[in-house]
Formats: sequence, structure tokens, C-alpha cells
Amino acid sequence: MITSGSTSTREGAAAGPFGTTIAHGLLTLVPMPSDQIFRIEGLSMAVNCGCDRIWFPVPAPVESRVRARIELVSLKLNCLGHLMTSLVTIEIDSAQKPACVADSLAVVVPSHDPLIGERAAGP
Repeated sequence: MITSGSTSTREGAAAGPFGTTIAHGLLTLVPMPSDQIFRIEGLSMAVNCGCDRIWFPVPAPVESRVRARIELVSLKLNCLGHLMTSLVTIEIDSAQKPACVADSLAVVVPSHDPLIGERAAGP
């Protein structure tokens, strides 16, 4: 659920273009809980690298129920491990368009990779 960071969610909302208080852009990225949607076994670490592209098709009204959908787009070998690109869609209940669509990037480092060899355990 998206909640307001302001003390009054009604202040000025009726006069605004959306008729209610909305969660602005990047606040819709907060419910990106990829570790709750999928799990990758055998990693020594995973590093969130941010997003490549982000779209905000419609605003998300405060107090609206949202859900995240994640689709693995690619997994490419790089010097640290593998660069994982995922398509993340933040949907609003009863809305036709999503609030956010993003290409999320992370580097995942396996504890053992046959292409790279054995890795030292992390701290």
C-alpha cells in the first residue's frame, strides 16, 4: 500500500489535477521487493545497481493497493559475476495502466560459477 509522507493527505488535493493526493514518481519504486518474489540460491552477494529505464504511465493515489510483478529479461556475464536485468511493473488495483514500469539492474555474484571459477566467501 502506498502511504503519504505528508502530515495531511487532503491538503490541496481536491484543487489539484488528480483530485487526490498522489505518490510522486520515485515513491512508486519503493515496493520493489524482488527478494520476496524470487530467490536465487548459491550467491555470495547481490548488488542493486539501480534502474536503466523508468516510466510512470499513471499517478498512484495515496492509500491505493499496489502489487509488483517482476520478469527476468537477461542475465549476462560480466567481470564481477552476472548483470541481471529485470522488468518490474508496479500495478494499481482496479487501474488499467501500471503506476511504474522499470528495467531494474543488479549484479549477482555466485559462490561458484563454472565459467568464472570458485569465489572467496564474503565477510
